[in-house]
Amino acid sequence: MKYVLDTPLLVEILHAKPDDWITHWIDAINEDEIYLSTVTISEINYCIDKIDDGKQKERLCTWMKKELLPRFNGKIIPIDEEVFKEWKALVSELKAVNKPLSAFDGLIAATVRAKRLVLITYNRETFSATGIEVSDPWQG
Repeated sequence: MKYVLDTPLLVEILHAKPDDWITHWIDAINEDEIYLSTVTISEINYCIDKIDDGKQKERLCTWMKKELLPRFNGKIIPIDEEVFKEWKALVSELKAVNKPLSAFDGLIAATVRAKRLVLITYNRETFSATGIEVSDPWQG
C-alpha cells in the first residue's frame, strides 16, 4: 500500500517535537510507502513565503532544501494529465452534492484517486465526499 501525507499531518510529523504516538504510528509504516503531492510542497512554500521573520524563514527554507526534499526525493507525485482529469471529474461530482473543496485539497484528493493511494490526514471530514481511502492516525 502507498500513502500520501496531507500537508497538516506532514507539518505535525516534522515538527521539532511531534506527539510520540504520531511518531510511532508513522514509524509502523514502511517509509518507502510514504509519498507527498507537489501540492503539499506548494502549500509549504506558500506558508514559508508569508513569514516575516527573516531567521525563521531562512531556517524553514534550509529545512525544505536540506531535509524535506532529499527525504522525499523520487517520492513527490506531480500533477500530471491523469490527476487533472481526475480533478475535473471530482470538482463536478462535489459541486453536484454541494461539497466543495479548496483547490489544494481538491488536487490532493485527485492525486490520491488517480494514483489509487491512501491519504493520511486528520481532516477525514474534509475528504469524506471524495471517495478516496483515508487513514486517520488520530482515530486509529
